[in-house]
Amino acid sequence: MIIKSITPRHIGGFYEATKIDIAPTVTVFTGPNDAGKSCALNAIRIFCTRQRLVESDVHKDRFGKHQGTWDTDPDVSISAALEITEDSIKDGLVVGSPQPGDLVQVRYQGNSQSRGHQIQKIGRPKTNVPINSVSLKKLPKIAQLRPNSDIRSSINLTSMTPSEEQLLKLAFGAQFTPAALTSLTQSARSQRLDRAGTSLNSKLKQFFPSALPFEFRLYEVGSDGKEIGVSLLDGVQGYVEVGLRGTGIRRMLSLMTLLLQEVNPDEYTVVLLDEPETSLHADAQHQLRRTLEQLAQNPKIQVIYATHSPSMVNPAHPDRVRVFSRHLAEDVGTSRVATLSHGENFHGVRVSLGLTPSDSLLYGLVTIIVEGDTEARCLGPLLQKLDIEGVDGFQGVSTLLEASHFVCGWGSSISYYCKLARDQNGRPVAFLDGDKRREAEGLRRDGVQTIELPRDTEIEQIVPPERYIAAIAEEAAELEIPTERLTSEGYEAWIASADLPKRMMFSKRIERWVEETTGMSLNKHSVMERAINLTPAADIDIRTLRELADAIRKEFSAA
Repeated sequence: MIIKSITPRHIGGFYEATKIDIAPTVTVFTGPNDAGKSCALNAIRIFCTRQRLVESDVHKDRFGKHQGTWDTDPDVSISAALEITEDSIKDGLVVGSPQPGDLVQVRYQGNSQSRGHQIQKIGRPKTNVPINSVSLKKLPKIAQLRPNSDIRSSINLTSMTPSEEQLLKLAFGAQFTPAALTSLTQSARSQRLDRAGTSLNSKLKQFFPSALPFEFRLYEVGSDGKEIGVSLLDGVQGYVEVGLRGTGIRRMLSLMTLLLQEVNPDEYTVVLLDEPETSLHADAQHQLRRTLEQLAQNPKIQVIYATHSPSMVNPAHPDRVRVFSRHLAEDVGTSRVATLSHGENFHGVRVSLGLTPSDSLLYGLVTIIVEGDTEARCLGPLLQKLDIEGVDGFQGVSTLLEASHFVCGWGSSISYYCKLARDQNGRPVAFLDGDKRREAEGLRRDGVQTIELPRDTEIEQIVPPERYIAAIAEEAAELEIPTERLTSEGYEAWIASADLPKRMMFSKRIERWVEETTGMSLNKHSVMERAINLTPAADIDIRTLRELADAIRKEFSAA
């Protein structure tokens, strides 16, 4: 079960009903202070846990607009769109006659008038589904860092903080109880603590950046076994008690124990974090973001966090960012949320984070200038996919891309953007379609590393045509457009009968075929993103992509 959107109404800073789209993997909330980010996280938590609303949860300008008390106001609510998955049916989260792909609209009132989660509508293509044919038995679990969750230098087993309890369960096992330790002899406790420390190190090491090579040591304080000391070894200062370490280290430790102990990979879970980067160095923030993204690759886990840091925003996924702001609506202050298009997104994000050109590092060390929006959106994920799947020649390219920047040159402006990148102390690399030989020669004369696709070839042809057409069919199905004719055979038959210019590029042919066949306008970058996900790495034409990866490495080495 995936949360597709959440819509608070008269909740927190949201006076209007405000739909907030949620990505299936990671969603990032940005915006100035008091723009509604924390309220949105709170709304998700309330909805999923069926928590009763309290007076402070309601927008203050709603008071007096209803004849009764705030606790009886029927318009104070949280709605959500939930996508039913095959696993959520198998796991019994939803019963009745659901089908994978159903989009269930659910409303939760949460006050004295509440009747729990009320299904308002069930969306299924070409089918009218009665709302009483489906019942929700369980919603995704919420994993959230609780207040006062610091880990102290000495853990008193009779009064542990939530994070301390999570840390010890991580070290000793999920069934750990204080009695299981205190009942041992002092010698047996010492051995058990050594084994627990080793186990803890193996689990936590993956989360810390290489610049922080920490190891943990657990030891007994006193002689009755009721207190456990926690120290960290960093290879420079020797063992130092956790409580004497910096705030950032303690913060990261609390976050990691939460993620490892509370998030079950077999259980639908939504991880909610409010400014998780607080007190963390940028290096640790990057590592935290990568950890959260890796966690969300599990189809049962969604991660949603609010941030004020550019290090917590993945430049390869602007589609995951939601920008919060405050506005006046009929003389009432309300929060609004924008999901911006790729071309606009980072401008909006920079503004929401309060960045200026002097501190925003708009250009990475290596700037990759491409022809259009599809390349700008899809080349990064394409290279990352090849790296993740271990394709030879792409190892480590994901890390380099984090310090790189993709710029859309809009065809004729590529040379200008290369010069602009150099003005920003960036090292440009140009990536061109196979019909730009003259432009490529000019760029090379200017000393720009230039990678070209084979003659008369576009980025869309890096994946097999049948995968690209399957992606078009997927997109059409979501728009409830008939897909019977959107097949490879249908395309070949149309090509055989169509009167087309001899040198018309592949994407133009496909675009015309789709328009004539279905009337649908092709969203090329969206289709290409789907095609990348549908195509196994072994079926991707990697020749030119390997040249691009080598060029990026070369520029980093020369820098």
